[in-house]
Amino acid sequence: MSRPVRGLRPLLGVGLSLALAGSLSACSGDDPEPPPPQPPSTSTSEPATPEAPLEVRLGQVVGRLPKDTRVAVRRQVSDVVDTWWQAAYLGGDYPRSEFANAFPGFTKRAAALARDDQKMLTNSVIGPDVDSVSAIERSVVVDVVATDRRPRAATARFTLRFATTGEQSGVTIVRGRLYLTRRLGPWRVFGYDVSKEMRS
Repeated sequence: MSRPVRGLRPLLGVGLSLALAGSLSACSGDDPEPPPPQPPSTSTSEPATPEAPLEVRLGQVVGRLPKDTRVAVRRQVSDVVDTWWQAAYLGGDYPRSEFANAFPGFTKRAAALARDDQKMLTNSVIGPDVDSVSAIERSVVVDVVATDRRPRAATARFTLRFATTGEQSGVTIVRGRLYLTRRLGPWRVFGYDVSKEMRS
């Protein structure tokens, strides 16, 4: 049974990133079978299971950007995405019902919007009835907009698949885009376009 849920919260103010995001299509593929259940994570900082290494590649780059900077942006942006996944879906002690800190790396405004959408952007709906979470796929494609040889905005196109055990056993697929910018500090998520599908 599929229960697709979609949400769109791109915030205005970084037009280059939104223009780039609109010109690129998300990747999809056949859904793999879930792996055998794994013990629940004990910390939001724990990595996903060994069966699902984080796969990251650089997508489209608009503007000139040195090779070493491209490598750094790819790593920094994917770290923001994976940190959100750990806080919102993969990490923590299950069963769990607390997801108040599920949006590290989001701007204050984006985090406020995301909390309104936490049924989609976290495991808050099924968390109390889940015994364990095991990542099946973690993949990110990073697109970058650069001016004056500096990265100005990025779009992270991602797919996250994980299996759950317990009363809410099944496979969840989260796909979409995070829109990021960096001004005087680290990369921050200012908007998102995400879909979630749960299969039992």
